[in-house]
Amino acid sequence: MVLVGACAIGATLDLLLVGTAAWCLIGLFLVGSAYAAVKVRRSDWYSAVVGPPLAFAVGLLLVAAFSPHDMGSGLMGTVATMLELLAFKARAVFFGTAVALCVILARRLPFRR
Repeated sequence: MVLVGACAIGATLDLLLVGTAAWCLIGLFLVGSAYAAVKVRRSDWYSAVVGPPLAFAVGLLLVAAFSPHDMGSGLMGTVATMLELLAFKARAVFFGTAVALCVILARRLPFRR
């Protein structure tokens, strides 16, 4: 929920500032991914790796629903805009998931007590 909230706040800030997905969504997504990976229970490590791409998709859906787009109107235009934004922001999704995975792996190292 924290990660989805961070992505929603970042998407809202981006919509208000520039009108499309930009640095607020990506920055809050990366910070939220690291925070979620730190706070997740050790037995639920997989949710810290699966959650970030889903939360980022929610943020992109928010941007695609409320930004002006040239892919058409209605549901198909919103979905096409969301997929276009996802293609442009794929590096951020991979980097956020990698950050979460690195935090999870660092928490599972054997020399920690």
